[in-house]
Amino acid sequence: MKLLLRFEKMAHHPWAVVKVFDQNGKYQGRVKRAFNPISKSYALYNRSGIVFGRIRSPIWKFWNFPLFNVNGRQTGAVHKKWRGFLEEFLTNADNFIVDFLERASVSQKAVILAAAITIDFNHFEHSG
Repeated sequence: MKLLLRFEKMAHHPWAVVKVFDQNGKYQGRVKRAFNPISKSYALYNRSGIVFGRIRSPIWKFWNFPLFNVNGRQTGAVHKKWRGFLEEFLTNADNFIVDFLERASVSQKAVILAAAITIDFNHFEHSG
């Protein structure tokens, strides 16, 4: 499946929203970053606009982003692979591992992958 990711900012909320579409332009779901002063938080929505998962990581855990289902059970994760100080400092390349939800549909997997890209943009890419 080819994916189209549309990054948007909501007018009333400063945090990014990523809408996910397939190669035919069919809406698959969205990722919404939630404000939380003590954790990095994202909500994952299906095609119907219902939350199917949440990503929550304390601010002191830099590389791990656990994925929880609606019942609060961890069912996956997004991990940034640490490559060593020199490589992290001197290059802009990042490696991520994405563990998908148990029994996740293709559209849910697409939204989780979009969340991994959003996490990279929000927490590991630095302009300038």
